[in-house]
Amino acid sequence: MIHHLSHTLRTLALCLPMVLPVMADEVAPPDKPMLWEIEGNPLEKPSHLFGTMHLTTSRIAKLHPAAERAFDMADTVATELSWAPKEQMVGVMVMMRDDGDGERERSVGEKLVKSLLTDRDRTMAETIDKMLRDDPAKSRFIAVGAGHLVSETSIVSHLEKKGWKITRITE
Repeated sequence: MIHHLSHTLRTLALCLPMVLPVMADEVAPPDKPMLWEIEGNPLEKPSHLFGTMHLTTSRIAKLHPAAERAFDMADTVATELSWAPKEQMVGVMVMMRDDGDGERERSVGEKLVKSLLTDRDRTMAETIDKMLRDDPAKSRFIAVGAGHLVSETSIVSHLEKKGWKITRITE
């Protein structure tokens, strides 16, 4: 589910993991941003999808200038996960449940991919589509794990099927 954050929390959420390993001024941004622009009717101004990484290496410690511009012009920021510990724990329990087939260890990998990527890509795309249509005057910076943006069943492909024009920003 996509959750909205206040301006202060959104800045903290996106910046804190990036400054832990190194000082941001000492690191060059990545060559290409993990950034897509969303356009289409009824949007009054573009929104953006940003791919986050679960690593804090010097290569990703500083936002690409295009991602920074998209972040700065956004009216709101949305993230893929709730910060509430109770909701995070429920998610872990759902992913690890045993379906009683006796092949839990062998099927855990398949279940995780389906649960964490395939199913969530579709659900997040539906949530993003509704968010964009419900308030088309707002520009959004939507941060999700980069893996949700690059597969055949990605958020990007689901949104394109719903009629949105999605363009990868490469510079």
